[in-house]
Amino acid sequence: MGAMDNKFPPARLDCMRGCATKQLSSNYNWNPLGVIAIFVSITALVLVVFYTLFIMTNDAYGQSDSNSDFYLEGYVDSSNVSNSYNAIGLNTSGLNITKLEFRGDALKSICPSGQCRIDYNMSMSPSDRQTAYLSDYFSVPKLDDTTIDYNLHFKVKDDTINATVGPIKKHYLEEHYVNQFACTVKDVIEDNRQEIYYCDGHPSVTRQFDSKSWYFDTIGKYDAKTHIYTEIGNNTN
Repeated sequence: MGAMDNKFPPARLDCMRGCATKQLSSNYNWNPLGVIAIFVSITALVLVVFYTLFIMTNDAYGQSDSNSDFYLEGYVDSSNVSNSYNAIGLNTSGLNITKLEFRGDALKSICPSGQCRIDYNMSMSPSDRQTAYLSDYFSVPKLDDTTIDYNLHFKVKDDTINATVGPIKKHYLEEHYVNQFACTVKDVIEDNRQEIYYCDGHPSVTRQFDSKSWYFDTIGKYDAKTHIYTEIGNNTN
């Protein structure tokens, strides 16, 4: 301290110590607005983390459709039941399709013109529902059955003019169905006695006229609370 005392008078040293103490104590005075800002920042960070985890979980279960070739979404309606399956005692429901899309190579193959629309809201007579291997149906998982199965008809309508295809053949080429046999449940998330089921599936899309088929590897999600089923995957042809 001898050198320091020679450089700074005692009064100046006292001032430096006192000023530093004052400045240090003033830095610990909390500003209410600052506290609020910190709280908001922490809350925002927590929300971002939870949202990121939610997105990662959905992606892990195949629920991100940004790069998928196949997307199916529908509402499970237990009142829309196939009569033929009721007759033999199977507990099946109907699926009111709200969205059905094909992309990538699957779309190019199913609709070469790239200008098709998919008609999945058509009304079907009982005879029309028997045109493929099975009637339209949708089965949800149960305690004694860990699979999701369905057979659903739809039309691929191409309004472009093709001189090589007449109106009768064009009508035949429109008829398609998608069939899923045993989308096996791999996980169940339970919350307040409501379940979300995730399953690994391998549906096929078939054109009835010539039995040409396209195959997909998919992951399905059935929300028993909202009765919404979604399925996303990629073409394996």
